[in-house]
Amino acid sequence: MRVEFRLTDDQGKNYQGVAELRKVDAVRSPGESTTHATAVPKAKGLPEHILTLREDGFFCEPRTPSEVHAKLLESYHCLLNRVQMALLRLHRKRELRKTTKKIVDHEHIAYVW
Repeated sequence: MRVEFRLTDDQGKNYQGVAELRKVDAVRSPGESTTHATAVPKAKGLPEHILTLREDGFFCEPRTPSEVHAKLLESYHCLLNRVQMALLRLHRKRELRKTTKKIVDHEHIAYVW
């Protein structure tokens, strides 16, 4: 539906406009978002990519920063030292837990959820 309108402001200036309206199925309250609740927001940065891996179950078993880096390279290019720092920051925010993982005869820092 097309609506034409004419408005006059407090100073007496006239404005004219046209709006194209379309039918909606459900009535929404003014503060309600028009996006669907099931829509997945696109990850924007390195911490968001790591948290997406966490939600996908990647951190069900302890993972070293190099394992996380290798997994991230499939979808997001970054440097290993940036991954290490992002994992540490997520640990400090209590979004990941820190543990150790024994590889060969050495214990390495690993992250788990």
